[in-house]
Amino acid sequence: MTTHTITPRKGITSSERYALTVSAGDHAKMVRGEQWGATMTDIATGQQYNVSGAPCNIPTCFCDAVATPVVEARTETLYHEMIFFTVDDLGEAGDKIMAALEDVRDDAERAIELLKTNGVELIDVFFDKHPRGFGLVFETTNQAVAREQGFWEMLLPPCNDEDEDDLDWELTPWKREAEAYRALIKAVGEGAAKVIGEQVVAKFRLDEIERAKAYEVAAKELTPAAVRS
Repeated sequence: MTTHTITPRKGITSSERYALTVSAGDHAKMVRGEQWGATMTDIATGQQYNVSGAPCNIPTCFCDAVATPVVEARTETLYHEMIFFTVDDLGEAGDKIMAALEDVRDDAERAIELLKTNGVELIDVFFDKHPRGFGLVFETTNQAVAREQGFWEMLLPPCNDEDEDDLDWELTPWKREAEAYRALIKAVGEGAAKVIGEQVVAKFRLDEIERAKAYEVAAKELTPAAVRS
């Protein structure tokens, strides 16, 4: 049996490495120079690892890899926040250059804050050509931290016999409510949305998801005239 030894890093920010012995079939899953991901088995221990491509010392070169052990079925909700850095607008007029730099500054300050936040982990760094830039992906399982930091997406734990790979990411309750209310303002106007919002909050004071659903329905079905009447 042909085997190969691979030495992926133990985390995106870690300098420590695994020494994994994998089959030729698993080794063939690796792709040099671009993003990839695969589940591989360390023949020596039988432990499975999720292995993915990662930048080396050259930011746009994905010749390195990161591995994390596959553990038992997840029981916690995962919360993700992505911060993407791009400076595509620096070729524009002076005022637009200022705005682009301010956006980068704000994103950098937010990324630094998340890096310093207990319970938040940087799990991925990636490069994209369209638009050209780098993305940082942060993760936490602490809902209070995710809420305080305004995390955008969540992945609920699998139910019954659901496969982890078949699950879909969805908006966090607080983001879904905010997006639904913005859509309501766009549909009926700020004044009408405020009236609806007061009614919805009174009815669903402690339930963000129900408030979001109510805003979504109202945005589709109501007009400003209907609200005033």
